[in-house]
Amino acid sequence: MKQKKILNMSHNLKNFSYFFLKLRVTLVAISLSFLVLGKAAADEDIYHRFYGTWKLASIVQKTDTGEEKIDDYGKNPIGYINYAPDGRMMTIIVKGDRKKPAGKLITPNEAINLINSMTSYAGTYTIKGSQIIHHIDVSWNQTWTGTAQIRNYQFKGDYLLLSMPTYANKNGSKTTITLIWKKIASS
Repeated sequence: MKQKKILNMSHNLKNFSYFFLKLRVTLVAISLSFLVLGKAAADEDIYHRFYGTWKLASIVQKTDTGEEKIDDYGKNPIGYINYAPDGRMMTIIVKGDRKKPAGKLITPNEAINLINSMTSYAGTYTIKGSQIIHHIDVSWNQTWTGTAQIRNYQFKGDYLLLSMPTYANKNGSKTTITLIWKKIASS
């Protein structure tokens, strides 16, 4: 009888251990689900922060020597960038002091000046960490079409800062260009 009780207790202990093993596996699975869902929700929140139209406030160019040039497209650059929930984006930036052509027909020199005083492209976008990648389908500059333009992003209140990757300018200084966009309120 004593042996039967011991065997019965042993069997109950195995069932008890098995139950707790299943419980631990279930809790781990639930925890991992919350982590994955939490990350997906956080990612979705980041995308929502981009949605809408932003107006260009300024373009700032900084070098590693401390030199700073503001408004690379003139004193009053004009530009817009739009991020849509369907994953598409478009932007246009022009110098604020662009001159209209003198006549109804544009001359070759006027065309060159106008094309050299603007940037415009459209495509899709993805966000990875602190970077937004513009996958360009069409561009004012055909060499950009089919490329991925990477921008580091940062939000500051109603402003979105998009910084291009650092490059060496013609003087050899490391240079970073940052475009500062202000969110346009929905009407």
